[in-house]
Amino acid sequence: MNGSTKAYAFGVPDGTTGALLYAAQLVLAAVGGSRGSGRPLAASALLAGAAAIGAASAGYYLWDMFAREKRACGYCLAGAALNFAMLPLALRDLAEHVRERRVRAP
Repeated sequence: MNGSTKAYAFGVPDGTTGALLYAAQLVLAAVGGSRGSGRPLAASALLAGAAAIGAASAGYYLWDMFAREKRACGYCLAGAALNFAMLPLALRDLAEHVRERRVRAP
């Protein structure tokens, strides 16, 4: 799987693009501190979007591995689990942020 065409979709190993996505998510998670200290809604929305992209990509990779390739990559399975685990956390953060803004709105 590591040497497949899919693993080099953008001309670089997919592990590199995954690492860039995780780095972006770390930055977005840290931007502005907490909601209590003024974290912007845009940061929560972008984080949820990045997590959704990661989960959707992981789902596609898993489907491709099992349906087409008939084999699995251990690194891909671990990455997919990480992406799927981050999505509900990011969506919860966004939902709480939106809810808090509605409560504070006059």
